[in-house]
Amino acid sequence: RISGALASAVALALLWTLSGLSKTVSFPPTAIASAVVRETPGDVATFFIEALGHWAMRLITLGALAGAFLVGAEAFARTFRDRRPMPLVAGILVVAVAALAALIEPSAQARVLPTALALVAAASIYALAATGIYDQLSPRHAPDLGRRRVLRVGAGGAIGIALGGGVLG
Repeated sequence: RISGALASAVALALLWTLSGLSKTVSFPPTAIASAVVRETPGDVATFFIEALGHWAMRLITLGALAGAFLVGAEAFARTFRDRRPMPLVAGILVVAVAALAALIEPSAQARVLPTALALVAAASIYALAATGIYDQLSPRHAPDLGRRRVLRVGAGGAIGIALGGGVLG
């Protein structure tokens, strides 16, 4: 599940970057958050907007991101066959869910073809990242406690914090 969640983070970072570069690409967690806001009864939405201010939409988006991580983690865990992961199948499942999410609340500027191409790229990145992460975390490799591993973990954490700040900010 850790490999799937981390691979989801990489795929979501790619989708977020592509949606930031082009308004024709939909970012599925934002689409889900917009759909939740649209479907929430007026009194409830008004209460949360007054109580949380600008943080209301950010928190809903953060919840959608958490759901995306869970979907990626669970898809990776559920697609194991004969004690081997099937990251491409998991990537296809994750992207199918992301495509449905993007269709729930389509942006006026989002287009189907660029979003579909971005989702295919995200599935590929998910599969590659999940494979690499799983291979590194699997017990058949001796643990690398050296300096380079610590630097990689630190750099990955810094990138994750920067991406999270970009999503929330």
